[in-house]
Amino acid sequence: MATKVFALILNYNNQVDTVEAARFLLASDIPANTQLVIIDNSGVDQKKYFNRELKDIVYISSIGNAGFAAGNNLGINYAIKHGATHILLLNPDVRVPK
Repeated sequence: MATKVFALILNYNNQVDTVEAARFLLASDIPANTQLVIIDNSGVDQKKYFNRELKDIVYISSIGNAGFAAGNNLGINYAIKHGATHILLLNPDVRVPK
């Protein structure tokens, strides 16, 4: 079975840090088939913003601030349904080194 990594970043009204965390992750030595997923817990659809700033991401919007665990569970459920072998949870203030 091939490795399929899903990297999840939970956003809550912190678009700048979320995009920066994603950019650091994408510039690192992660496997080429890693799927980046932004879970937006703000309750406001910001898909256009994130799609403009980041390419080839999955954007999931919650209906509001469901909290840390519930927000991440949205992304985890998505990843499992799409064949994840590994799931990486990141906070928006994380900067992944190369």
